[in-house]
Amino acid sequence: MQNLDNYCFFNMKRNLLLLITFVLFGLKEIDTVNSCQIGIFTSRENKTQWSVLIFREMMHYLMPNAELSIIDIDSDNNYETEKMDFVITFAHNNSIIKSAVLEEPTKIPHLKIYTKFWDMDERNLEYFEPSIYSLIFISPLNVLVAALMDLINFMDSTAVYILYDNKYKDFFKNEAIWKAKINKAVTIQMVEKCEEKIHKQMSNLLFNLNGSTYFLHIEQFMKHNSSKWTAISTDTLPYSNSDSYLSLLFSRPKNVQSLNAVDNFLIWIEKSEHLKSLKNNMDEIEIAFYYDIASLCLLYFNQTFQNSRTTDDKAKSISVRKELLEALKEMSAKSAFGVYELFKNMAFQMVTLNLYRIREGPDFSRQHLIGNWNSNNRITLFYKSGLSEDIISQNHYRVVYVLQPPFIEKYEDENGNWSLRGYCIDLLEMMKEELNFSYELYEAPDKLYGWPNELGRWNGIMSNILQGDADFALASMTVTASREMVIDFTFPHFDLSGYAILLKRGESDESFFKFLTVLELPVWLCTIGSFLFTSFLLWLFDRFSPYSYKNNKEKYKNGPEKREFTFKESLWFCMNSLTPQGGGETPRNFSGRIVAATWWLFGFIIIASYTANLAAFLTVSRIESSITSIDQLAKQYKIKYGVVKDSLAAAYFQRMAEIEQRFYDTWKSMSLNESMNALERIHLAVWDYPVSDHFTNMWRYMQETGLPNNLEEGIEWVLASKSINDGYALIAEASYLRYIEITDCRLQVVGEEFSRRPYALAVQQGSSLKDQFSSLILKLLNQRKLEILKEKWWKNNPRKMNCPNHDSESKGISVTNLGGVFIVILIGIFFSLISLLFEYAYFKRKQKRCFPVTTSATDTSKNGDVHMLNYTKQS
Repeated sequence: MQNLDNYCFFNMKRNLLLLITFVLFGLKEIDTVNSCQIGIFTSRENKTQWSVLIFREMMHYLMPNAELSIIDIDSDNNYETEKMDFVITFAHNNSIIKSAVLEEPTKIPHLKIYTKFWDMDERNLEYFEPSIYSLIFISPLNVLVAALMDLINFMDSTAVYILYDNKYKDFFKNEAIWKAKINKAVTIQMVEKCEEKIHKQMSNLLFNLNGSTYFLHIEQFMKHNSSKWTAISTDTLPYSNSDSYLSLLFSRPKNVQSLNAVDNFLIWIEKSEHLKSLKNNMDEIEIAFYYDIASLCLLYFNQTFQNSRTTDDKAKSISVRKELLEALKEMSAKSAFGVYELFKNMAFQMVTLNLYRIREGPDFSRQHLIGNWNSNNRITLFYKSGLSEDIISQNHYRVVYVLQPPFIEKYEDENGNWSLRGYCIDLLEMMKEELNFSYELYEAPDKLYGWPNELGRWNGIMSNILQGDADFALASMTVTASREMVIDFTFPHFDLSGYAILLKRGESDESFFKFLTVLELPVWLCTIGSFLFTSFLLWLFDRFSPYSYKNNKEKYKNGPEKREFTFKESLWFCMNSLTPQGGGETPRNFSGRIVAATWWLFGFIIIASYTANLAAFLTVSRIESSITSIDQLAKQYKIKYGVVKDSLAAAYFQRMAEIEQRFYDTWKSMSLNESMNALERIHLAVWDYPVSDHFTNMWRYMQETGLPNNLEEGIEWVLASKSINDGYALIAEASYLRYIEITDCRLQVVGEEFSRRPYALAVQQGSSLKDQFSSLILKLLNQRKLEILKEKWWKNNPRKMNCPNHDSESKGISVTNLGGVFIVILIGIFFSLISLLFEYAYFKRKQKRCFPVTTSATDTSKNGDVHMLNYTKQS
């Protein structure tokens, strides 16, 4: 065999099979079918095949509350098919597709699944003509085979060897079909087993092996070959590191939807001992394919059982076809690997493959996304270098980020264009200037930082780094032990930051006229009414009492108290009585004095009550109690609290609760150990209850009250709080909460930070960028440039608001609260000036009317009064 300069590697599975499929908007929630019967038609030798077994379990998983019957059917089965609601055929050749029962005669909806290699030529199309009652699904493995053919045509290769195991023989056994599909002179040879004698002769290979062996074969071949390799895998997990030097073009399916629903299914089957082996005996993309079909069945059942069905045969056939296509459309929109398109009566999944250029070695590793492949556009390359290794040598990086102000935020520039800014963007520009590289930014599709589920699948930024979609992550990425196991972190670029508590700030009741709010409006109105009424009584009693000064001037003419209580004087007396100055001369009549004494008693009570309440108002508003620590938050029940769902904070509380439970179980087993002697029990007796259930109770309470889906929703819950002591508290990263505090005066961060950890840049494991970036970050730290960035985006942030300072409880009474008193003085001075002007104008006007005059005589009374006796007007 001739030497080759490339190879292709085609893998169908891995040891740990993680299913990639679609999320069908809460399938368990739409389970409304009470009972149904599904018939499975397949050949005798394939009744126990893994695809049939896992499809059965999927239907039971998706319809847990329905009375579900799944019945095997074969050509010899005389079962009354009219009683069935649905039929699934697992076909391995065209004859089974053609001879499948339950078509036009039975009028039962029918899905036919073609599980083997299918060649689309005119001779086969007769079996796939449109049918009213059925749809035919072609395995997505056929689509990936098409990607293989395109890569062979695209690459500059003269010969290709395809290595496969027995499981995939049907896909590769017919070399004539492959040669007919290749549009250039390429020698193609299928190799069922990897023989040692041909190791040195193969450098252009298409591997199709079990996941447990194909990486082993790579390392074996690298010992004998130094050629460039190409690999295509149906596995959605990242390429594993190798201890050998390797240059590889790697491709794998790209998921376009969330994987949570299917991961939950895999977790469900792992709980059963007899079901565990199911997911380890099929390819990921194949299991996803069957999950799509099971979901389509459920959608169809819900449509048919919810809608009234007609008995007319023609209308019934139209309804079946319509509902099948509607269910297919709804399922297709949610499928993780891509939508399904119809060709005649066949449904193909439009799978997209990502193309990566990988360079591996004992001390370094780098994966770079260079393009993709799909059924419509075929091979699409992102760079001019094409499929070559040149992109690895270039200093161009793909950078993934998550929006979280002030680290990274969007803003609209002067030209109306949206751009990015923030602490991390400034840091990236500094790094670019120092290290001389170019970059392209993209946001993580799920907008998450990343955390593994029970199957070990990562999401968010972590998934992008692991899969090689990004060279490094630009975000406030917390360094954790679990993350460090799969990726690398640079030297921290930000101070230690922990978790803090965000509460709604107590509403400020500061007011210039706060002294008026001490008494309610009805009290003020009653006080004013009492003042006017008392003044009126003083005037009335003084006017009609025979013992008043007004009516008995001769009796009191030599006395010291000569005050006549007109209504004006009565008002002045009542006003002065409320002040330390006092009211002055009292009425001479006894009835008037009783009224005055009553007013004094009333005034004393009102003034005392007002003074006491004013002091209390000004004091209580400054010492309003609030949560100041995580311990206080855990001990109270008025304020609900929680963390963002699937966040690092949620993982922290969950794991702390698990640790408490483990310690408790250990203590419990030791306490119940009957083999301990008396002395050992005495020593253990002091260890009454070693671990508190602090985090256990908190995590349980959070789950019961519900968790916000993101930070924005959590902040909305906090703002919806009724008061500082009745509402919701959000526990999240302190760095972000500090920013929220300075940009929204309605919110405040309370308590000390806990579980503090550093922020660092995340890079691919083994990447040389780790050392480069770490050295540069240390340099920037020594130059205090990072400290300047912190001041810029926190202390001097453009969105920072001038919020009132409520931190000090010992501060004095502010002008804001007592400013109204000074306004009262100003109002009094203003009216006194107006009165002075009025008096002066009145006097001048009166003087003008009386002058000029001559006085002929004057009379001075005994009491000193001067009276005009005669006036003579001048001519």
